[in-house]
Amino acid sequence: MGSIFEETLHNTPFSIAEYAVFLSAYLLSGWGVLTNARRNVLKGQVFDENFLMTIATLGAIAIHQLPEAVGVMLFFKVGETFQEAAVSRSRSSISALLEVRSDSATLKTVNGLQSVKALGVENIVMLTGDSKAIARRVAQALGVDEYQAELLPEDKVTAVERLLQNPKWNGKVGFVGDGINDSPVIARADVGMAMGGLGSDAAIETADVVIMTDAPSKVVEAIQVARKTRSIV
Repeated sequence: MGSIFEETLHNTPFSIAEYAVFLSAYLLSGWGVLTNARRNVLKGQVFDENFLMTIATLGAIAIHQLPEAVGVMLFFKVGETFQEAAVSRSRSSISALLEVRSDSATLKTVNGLQSVKALGVENIVMLTGDSKAIARRVAQALGVDEYQAELLPEDKVTAVERLLQNPKWNGKVGFVGDGINDSPVIARADVGMAMGGLGSDAAIETADVVIMTDAPSKVVEAIQVARKTRSIV
């Protein structure tokens, strides 16, 4: 409506009506953006989208392009609203999926680890970048022999090297990972395995074995196939 009557509003003394209408609309639609920009600037975070949007729209106001300033700010706010709604729906969907599948996934992983041990694997160690509290809870649920938490990629490599250099250890060390941060340790282990479905490209390219179904039970099959192949060759 302000754009339709822009000329009429502009013709009021000192364009008071024009400024009153458009600046009110500007503040109503962009107050959150303005306050976020100010807060981030005080924290030293200058060049974010809120700051840039504030500069752009205030510049439009400075050259007396009030409808453009309001329009840009309004569309930006509408876009943010749709984005927040989409992210919220995605988070809800992921949470619902985890709630449904967590017990089943844990049971399958436990069964897979038990099957690995049944093949003669002596020591199962969980190496993770997660916090100690989360690592402890997961380790207890899975029944692994040992766990190390809050590890950077190089820390995982160091942990595997300690196993390889342990004089009491005469066997081979295998590592199963899925993330790009697992690539160095996958390469360092005697046998590196990557989850192909959810794994990163870097981990897949580095691995000796790629498990396409992301099922822990496939580790058992991989060991069995390897042993069968060695017995034939």
